[in-house]
Amino acid sequence: MFYAVKVKFTPEVEEGKPKTFKYEYLVEDVAIEGVHAQIAKEWEGTASGEWVVISVKETNITKVIYAP
Repeated sequence: MFYAVKVKFTPEVEEGKPKTFKYEYLVEDVAIEGVHAQIAKEWEGTASGEWVVISVKETNITKVIYAP
């Protein structure tokens, strides 16, 4: 099963208002719990700031075909 996952990241800034970035991922797993674990692993050790999963949606995608 493939899931469309949206993550919001707010980096720490020394001055001014922090800018928020949104990222989208396509994650394959058998359950939503595994999706959250994969996203946490992906963000492990990244730049300082706060990230949060804002949505996880099941997709109708059955297969991803990669370019050679």
